Amino acid sequence: MANPDHIKILKQGFPDWNEWREENPNTEPDLRKADLRETYLGKADLRKADLAGADLREAVLSDAFLDQANLRGADLRKAILAGVSLMRADLVGANMGEASLSHANLSESDLTDADLGNAYLFSADLSKTNLLRTNLSGAILPRANLFRANLKEADLTEANLIGVTLVGADLRGAVLRGADLREAQLRWADLRGAVLEGADMRYSSLVNTDLRDANLRRCKVYGISVWDLKSDDNTNQEFLIITPSDNEQEIIVDSLEIAQFLYLILDNEKVGHFILVMRTSAVLILGSFREASKDFLNALRAGLRAKGFVPIIFDFDTTKSSYRIETVQTLALLSNFVVVDLSEPAAEYFELGSLVPNTFVPFITIAKSGTRETKMLVTAHHWFANEYIPYPRALEEAKKNIPNLIGNQIMPIADEINKRLRQENNM
Repeated sequence: MANPDHIKILKQGFPDWNEWREENPNTEPDLRKADLRETYLGKADLRKADLAGADLREAVLSDAFLDQANLRGADLRKAILAGVSLMRADLVGANMGEASLSHANLSESDLTDADLGNAYLFSADLSKTNLLRTNLSGAILPRANLFRANLKEADLTEANLIGVTLVGADLRGAVLRGADLREAQLRWADLRGAVLEGADMRYSSLVNTDLRDANLRRCKVYGISVWDLKSDDNTNQEFLIITPSDNEQEIIVDSLEIAQFLYLILDNEKVGHFILVMRTSAVLILGSFREASKDFLNALRAGLRAKGFVPIIFDFDTTKSSYRIETVQTLALLSNFVVVDLSEPAAEYFELGSLVPNTFVPFITIAKSGTRETKMLVTAHHWFANEYIPYPRALEEAKKNIPNLIGNQIMPIADEINKRLRQENNM
């Protein structure tokens, strides 16, 4: 039980209490299970005080110092703790329902199994705090700092988390159903198995966020920033709403990445125009830019530019390990057609075999006259469904032939294949 003398001094007011603390620096206040309901304790020095099981309902602790205090199992319902310092305090199992903790410092404190339901934590510092299984349902935490906080299995149902910092936070198994996460910073956060169903995530930032096994069904994701997201087949991304306002007709998608892409198109007319220009004007040139072919391919690029196209070059340099077929596919899908120069052997050309049939973009093959009919080249004819177009072997003659190569050979074939692809796919 509490020391009666300590309680008597504390109830005299914070000036007398703080003076007594200064005179007795080695005495740790014993206030266990003390009845301090509605007591004014503002600015009191309660550092390292033992308040385990204390009744602090509706007590006023504004700007008090409770660093490293023991508040295990304490009752702080509706207490006023604005600006209080609770750094590294033990609040395991404490009941802080509807308490006011605006601008409070709870960094590195232990709130395991605590109840903070409907608590007011505006701009509170909860960085590196242990909130394991903590009840934060309905809590108000706008602009709070939860950097690297442990929120495993915490209940944040319908919590106000607008602009909250959750960078590096552990939210595995947490429940954020219906939470307001607008403008929240979730970079490097671990949300494996978290339930975010119906959460408002508009304008939030998810960079390197782990969403494996997470449930994001019916989340509002307009303006979301998604980069290097970790997800798997168990990540539920059904019915993601990408409209900016609740008053607008809903547009629904099933992928965060697609949601971000559509946002860019719908919210920025220039992006939509850019994609249209790319799809009608861009030409992807694939080839080896070794000395033997570099001059010709650069001249081909200039010739395509003169015809109003926007050439994009991808160098099949076999000495570079960063080559990825996915990169070629992305560039191809943004292009009107693709020109592949097979004059210089490159093992990577074989990988195009699985790409071309599913891309629905013309792949036009060219090669120097007299290029040896290797198995690679013969197979390429079948891949691209057109005979390759030869061009003169001598560099200067080949460069002079470029206007004819583009205008009378490449372009007619590309137009014909595009027309056929549109017909076959009802485009």
